[in-house]
Amino acid sequence: MKNARRRQNRPLYSQALDEIMAMIEGGIYKSGDRLPSEEVLADQFGVSRPTLRRAMGYLENKGVILRRQGIGTFVSQPSKENFLGSLERLEPIRKLAQKAGLSAQLLEREIISIKASEEIAELMHIPKNSNLICIKAVEAIEEKPTFYIINYGLPGIYDAEDIQDTQRPYFEVMLKSDQYAYTIAELFSIQADEEVSKKLQIDVGDPVMYMLESHLSASGEIIGISYVYSITDRFHFYVIRQPINI
Repeated sequence: MKNARRRQNRPLYSQALDEIMAMIEGGIYKSGDRLPSEEVLADQFGVSRPTLRRAMGYLENKGVILRRQGIGTFVSQPSKENFLGSLERLEPIRKLAQKAGLSAQLLEREIISIKASEEIAELMHIPKNSNLICIKAVEAIEEKPTFYIINYGLPGIYDAEDIQDTQRPYFEVMLKSDQYAYTIAELFSIQADEEVSKKLQIDVGDPVMYMLESHLSASGEIIGISYVYSITDRFHFYVIRQPINI
């Protein structure tokens, strides 16, 4: 029920985009297949044709579909040079890579108990030196280190057995928690410091995308934060922005 409510609150063209991607990713329509007409899809998704065209236009710009005048719209051959994910959907990196036909590997994972530093305590609105669980991981795409992720969570929020599962992505653990409701993310472009450069096997000062994520409960309590560093020549996000009336 909670997922259904979130879905209803999202823009219609965002929902249409997800519906099309779900059909392609689920194998209903494969590379080279012709998609139904805009009229059929709009009726199927319960949206207007202009709304559907907005979603289709985005997918065309990204090379996911190909529109041929007077013939129809076709699923393009997926590119393995890069892959994308929506910031509106929280999905494990390995799942996103799989959808793009790429191999993904967990190169490194470390779980430790720590005391909250002044910076982390301020971000999470908790007392300094509070007990936290810290999970660090390096994820590779096509055997190339691409993501370095540092997660901090309050003890007892997530299932202990799931956390100890060395192959289970942290986000899968987080999404299973009854206390988790949503995530707020801030994105920056920064230069890699010594730690990040070592983990991602790049030079100090190389540009990386940095994302600071706050994971919240339904009441707005911050139950965890994540620092995500990624190499952008292998991965990028898309965002659907809804205009407002001024």
